[in-house]
Amino acid sequence: MRLDKKITYICNYKNTSWQCVLKDISIDDRITGFTVSARGSRYRVYVINFDMKRWLDIPGIGVSSELSSLDDIFWNSEKIACYMNSIIDGLTIAKGLSIISAHIAQYQA
Repeated sequence: MRLDKKITYICNYKNTSWQCVLKDISIDDRITGFTVSARGSRYRVYVINFDMKRWLDIPGIGVSSELSSLDDIFWNSEKIACYMNSIIDGLTIAKGLSIISAHIAQYQA
């Protein structure tokens, strides 16, 4: 399933907030892909369901990691931030994962 819409959301960290956009969203049984952008950064992100686990893949920067549940913003943002050396990008992607999880649940229903 392909979603032809943009989803805009706000992230916050300490005293800073920024607008983020999800777009180019595609969802199927095993792989969900989307583009997330904010504050001048843009990443193509994939969530891969494999053997009862979920993996995050950001091929443009060589990141691949197991995920917690998609709506666990704290754990996912910390994990992603470690790979990217940026809590801002980590939070941007982790909150995007949380938002996209509702769309995945609708697709699987």
